[in-house]
Amino acid sequence: MRLLFIAALAVSFCLLYSDVGADTIVANATADTTIYQDNTGNSNGSGDFIFAGNNGGNSPRRSLIEFDLSAIPTGATITNVTFTAFMSQGTPANLNVSLHRVTADWGESTSDAPGGEGGGTAAVAGDATWTDNFFGSSNWTNNGGDFVASASATTVVGDVGSYSWSSAGLVSDVEDWLDGTNANFGWILIGDESGATTAKRFNSRTNSTSPLSLTVEFTSVPEPASGLLLATFMFGYGATRRKR
Repeated sequence: MRLLFIAALAVSFCLLYSDVGADTIVANATADTTIYQDNTGNSNGSGDFIFAGNNGGNSPRRSLIEFDLSAIPTGATITNVTFTAFMSQGTPANLNVSLHRVTADWGESTSDAPGGEGGGTAAVAGDATWTDNFFGSSNWTNNGGDFVASASATTVVGDVGSYSWSSAGLVSDVEDWLDGTNANFGWILIGDESGATTAKRFNSRTNSTSPLSLTVEFTSVPEPASGLLLATFMFGYGATRRKR
């Protein structure tokens, strides 16, 4: 009868956890903007493009990007994270472009740069700029953004086309955001800043063609059904007692 009891419990656990498996969400960015070193009061919160790398005057552009991860269930284990962006214009040279985890909150407001958007436009209240994380109200601790020095992921970007970043670093970032270890302030996209004319232009979240996206793969385990476990236990225990 003890064997019956153990078998009943085993069947119960198998039924409870049979739904464990992989799942995937594709999240669109909820905020993005470019900050410009040579125009420290400029931003591009509502523009169709973001930039990473130096312009012809050897001045860096960096882009801030944030995603909403609320669709991922509590307790999920992240198995893979892929950031995808479409490079629509820029030098065709193969250059490293990296994602770094941002460590301070920042804003995206209504600024919308004209033309190709490479120079940005005057920031409005709440925009992030090279010196301000929220224009008109607070500054970055470090000009150019507050972020982790080591890259979470790096990809070589060449000519026009779609590019992906996927790494253990991105998995770690998302896991830490979900469990509350770090606040989710997104990533900053940084290109090659070693010389002039290295800038890459990517389609932003508001672009109607190939906007930014984040694919997150995860596994989740359902909460144990305590009532079913208790019933199984009582059944097995009762069967054992009756046979004594």
